[in-house]
Amino acid sequence: MVQALKADAFLTSLDSLIRPICTKLQLPLSSHEIVDSRYQAVGEWLDECATLSKYKLRIFPQGSYAIGTTVRPYDKNEFDLDFVLLLQENYHSIEPILLLNTVESRLLYHGKYANMIERKNRCIRITYANDFHMDILPAIPDNLGHSGYLSVPDGKAQDWKPSCPEGFRDWFNFNPQVNLDFRQQAPLPNYQTLEEKSTLQCNKALPCRFG
Repeated sequence: MVQALKADAFLTSLDSLIRPICTKLQLPLSSHEIVDSRYQAVGEWLDECATLSKYKLRIFPQGSYAIGTTVRPYDKNEFDLDFVLLLQENYHSIEPILLLNTVESRLLYHGKYANMIERKNRCIRITYANDFHMDILPAIPDNLGHSGYLSVPDGKAQDWKPSCPEGFRDWFNFNPQVNLDFRQQAPLPNYQTLEEKSTLQCNKALPCRFG
């Protein structure tokens, strides 16, 4: 009983030390609202592109932003936010590098984004200086029909690579069902305070800063 009480006291003390750190590292509510506004604007701009919109675009968050573990990177000011731009298209009918080029060209055509664009191996990055950057990852459904799986372009390999962002999200959230209901743009996850986050979300975030 005494050992149990000591363990509880230790965990309470440890929690009091870690909680302020987590609060400092997580994306603040004010930034979440700005991200949502810019996310919607980018989605609308891409959807207005005739070359892309014919494929019935769907845009949704992936990675840490989708599972609520986004934290400020070590020694940097910018949050790293990842989004998927999914086209409903057959695997064999579009070249991976052509898709990357098309998305990049569309974003460069926008007067505001033109000086904020950086081409990455698998995505196009939009950097909002000293705030956050958005990585836009083009994707198409997996050609073998595997539920939740996508094919994404890989610049170095000059080919498609498999990915399963929603599958990972649902595994992390202990929900085995992958939502494949196509729509133009999925809403961002609701903002969570530190008190609303699960233990797994907090533990997942900490190594990103101190690991």
